Amino acid sequence: MSQEKEPPKIIAAKKASEADQSWIKHQREVQQKTPERIEDAAKFLSGMISISLTIFLKLNPDGFKEMAGSGLLNLAVILWIASLVFTFLVLFPAPYRYNDSSSASIRKMHKRVVRYKYWMLGLGAFFFIVALAVLVALYVAG
Repeated sequence: MSQEKEPPKIIAAKKASEADQSWIKHQREVQQKTPERIEDAAKFLSGMISISLTIFLKLNPDGFKEMAGSGLLNLAVILWIASLVFTFLVLFPAPYRYNDSSSASIRKMHKRVVRYKYWMLGLGAFFFIVALAVLVALYVAG
């Protein structure tokens, strides 16, 4: 009993238009520059962390002296420092392994770099927001 195989289906393709090619090129460039954009965001966040801490200390320096040793104030300071460390890790030039003769290896490394930088930036932002919330609560309550 033999089964007849169907002939392969022919799929017609057309060349992408100039507009489509332009968008594909644009998206590729955006993806390639993602680490730079994440680093710029980390620089902005570290500036915001420093500025907001300065503002809090200038608003009511005596109020924070009264809370010295408070568990919540200590927590806020630890979170603040952690947020600075994580934003610094976004900018720190870490060594990444890849084969510079392989585009697949370069793409894989790029994906790891982006994932790592996003995580560090996300953690830095999270710790900053929590520290800010704790300090606002202490300032309002105190």
